[in-house]
Amino acid sequence: MKNTFEIWARKWSTHKKTFVKSSTHAMYIFIIEKHLIPFFNARATIMESNVQEFVDRQLEAGHSVKTVKGMVTVLRMIAVYASKQKGCLPPVGWELHYNAGAPHRRTTENVLNVKDYKALVNHVSKHVTCLNLGVLLALTTGMRIGELCALQWQDINVKHGVVDVYKTLERIYLVDGDHRGTQIIINTAKTPASVRQIPLPKQTLSVVKTLCKDANPECYMLTNSSKPTEPRSFRNHFNRMARELGLTGVTFHGLRHSFATRCIESRCDYKTLSTILGHSSVSVTMNYYVHPDNNQKKKCIENMLGHVLPKT
Repeated sequence: MKNTFEIWARKWSTHKKTFVKSSTHAMYIFIIEKHLIPFFNARATIMESNVQEFVDRQLEAGHSVKTVKGMVTVLRMIAVYASKQKGCLPPVGWELHYNAGAPHRRTTENVLNVKDYKALVNHVSKHVTCLNLGVLLALTTGMRIGELCALQWQDINVKHGVVDVYKTLERIYLVDGDHRGTQIIINTAKTPASVRQIPLPKQTLSVVKTLCKDANPECYMLTNSSKPTEPRSFRNHFNRMARELGLTGVTFHGLRHSFATRCIESRCDYKTLSTILGHSSVSVTMNYYVHPDNNQKKKCIENMLGHVLPKT
């Protein structure tokens, strides 16, 4: 009897466990358990039409193209592994289309406009708490939420005005036999490029100095205690604040996008911004974190024409 997809998926995840970070392995397990096995389960062979149907269903369910492509990447790795083990599920050069339903377009709804950006920076600067300092750091350094949750006071050098980023806090998905659950872990930075030192602007450094005077260096910044908070709780704090301030359509991750967009507006060069954000390449910064609005587009065109056309 041929092995089914479910069997090969579990064999592959066990094999992969020793080669990747625990958080990465947890992500693989989540995709396999929540998306791939429910759809492909007992199949002994996976055809292109099967994968396309899976893609269409995931897009119709509201998942982004990026998320669905991530699922397909895991599916392809399982198929390659099965083939190398002389099993079923031969790797196929699947030619897939990610355009089911309405077209998936990039949106700028997660980017604060200049007015709201200033209002939020001023609000968290005046209402000084550890959690609000986390929001201010996201707005003025572009740090990820997991990096902020893992940040300890000892990671902030007040004398030199810099913050060292080298770890992240995550809640990962675990499978132990029939038991399914989650666990909080503090892991190394997302990628080698994510290990970085970020200068703190004067306004942010001033708030840091106010809060860290008598703080234990080993305490986590957001809680000022030996126990960290997790991204979900910190995100809920921000969402409540956003509602109170009347800021709609912005997520915590949108603060990172907003920081990047403001930097580009201020003519920060792309390589420097990429380094601040901890990206492995400038293309990632440009493709996903820069959202020029119509005013920027108009200014760009007018500047170009000012150089090209003679003044009248």
